[in-house]
Order: sequence, then structure tokens, then C-alpha cells
Amino acid sequence: MRAIFQRDGDARIRFFYADRFTADPDSIAQDFCQFVDAVSNDIILNLPFPADKIRAAANLNPGLPWPTLEQADLCARLYAAFLASPHR
Repeated sequence: MRAIFQRDGDARIRFFYADRFTADPDSIAQDFCQFVDAVSNDIILNLPFPADKIRAAANLNPGLPWPTLEQADLCARLYAAFLASPHR
């Protein structure tokens, strides 16, 4: 942990992206789309929370739908671009 905290914030963000998602936008998009699909269909895999708790944590208006898979993919790829270059 000491080595991680010796890095500046941008380096820690890039390290997280490389370590968790192998710095691959497809990997983060796949994970996020799987999460959105599971929550929108009330199927939460490997999470100890019911879907309504996830929706509440996301501050999602109950009358509004979750993003489509296309929207989730785009959002994940934008997030991946940020993780790759946090302050660009």
C-alpha cells in the first residue's frame, strides 16, 4: 500500500484502471453493461444488496428507466477514457 500512496492522484487512478480492468475499455464496458443489465432486470449477481437498494444508492428516480445497454456502453467507455488520462 505504501507504494500506491506514494504516487500522485493521477498515477493511482491509472494504476486502478490497469489493475482492475487491464487498461482495456472493453473490459470496463463489459462489466458495467453486465451490472446495468442485472440491476434493470432485478438480477443482482454476487452483490449482497437487493436491486431497490442499488437504485436508491444511485439516486435513480423510480419512474425513470435504467440506461440502455448502448448508453451504458458509452458511459463506461467515457469513464475508461478518464481513467486512462484523468486530467487530460
